[in-house]
Amino acid sequence: MANRGVWEAIATAGPAASFAHDMADIDAYLAVADAFLDAITA
Repeated sequence: MANRGVWEAIATAGPAASFAHDMADIDAYLAVADAFLDAITA
């Protein structure tokens, strides 16, 4: 995810968001995660 501009600090911990994130950050995270899942299930 890092090469897509998303830093996943602890991959095994699952997604996390803080008060510093806004909806655009969460949408970007979900889009990258969706693309990853599409790639590994194709």
